[in-house]
Amino acid sequence: MANQGVVHIRGTQRATASENIAVNLLVEPHTTVGQVSLCPANGCAVAVAYEAVASGALGDFQIITKGDLVYSLSSASIAAGDYVMPAASGQLAPETSVTTKTAFTCGVALSACTGAAAGVYWMAI
Repeated sequence: MANQGVVHIRGTQRATASENIAVNLLVEPHTTVGQVSLCPANGCAVAVAYEAVASGALGDFQIITKGDLVYSLSSASIAAGDYVMPAASGQLAPETSVTTKTAFTCGVALSACTGAAAGVYWMAI
């Protein structure tokens, strides 16, 4: 029997892009219902774009749920095992102290990458 009030969401969210969104970037809800925008630094990433979506176009965004394996683009070098958080423009950054979680921690890196716009696998926590 499931707990009342617990919702588990898997799959994709169909939404309108409030701006051009490139593949493998993190998105968050826009202030306009039904739209998503690139996740800002210290934002609340709820999904990742697995295809490029033009501004004003409908797209499918993969919902991020605790325990999911996610591939996205970095804003800086990240080592495997680092805690990660949203960076500017939908990218992912290592936490300031990569071994300490903060309110902005969204996951832990499962692979390493060097520099900005490099791909990295991470697990949502």
